[in-house]
Amino acid sequence: MSQLDRRRFTYYGVFVIGLALAGLYFLYLLDVVSLGDFFGMLVIGSGAAFVGMTLLISFSRSRPRRLILTILSGASGGVHYYLNTLAVTLAWWGTIMFMLLGVGLLLTYSTFSWLRE
Repeated sequence: MSQLDRRRFTYYGVFVIGLALAGLYFLYLLDVVSLGDFFGMLVIGSGAAFVGMTLLISFSRSRPRRLILTILSGASGGVHYYLNTLAVTLAWWGTIMFMLLGVGLLLTYSTFSWLRE
């Protein structure tokens, strides 16, 4: 196995771990909120917007675009965290799961950036 193949294997492994952490968070969120009401749809939609804007940062080429997407990602993450603490009866459990989402997004974002080089 060459050096490039080992590096790609590591990057894809980290990518899968990041997606698994983000997927675990969304499975937890689907268990906590009900999709039948408006609040449940708002929580899921804000989480999807947070994930989408965070992953779009790795595809942006210019510095101003990365800055704007970082600001939007932070704002949507704050809104999603607030809605998460309202949806979960145990706020500390929601915080732990939100940190798992953050770590998963960080791993996924970094592997997107690494694989594009």
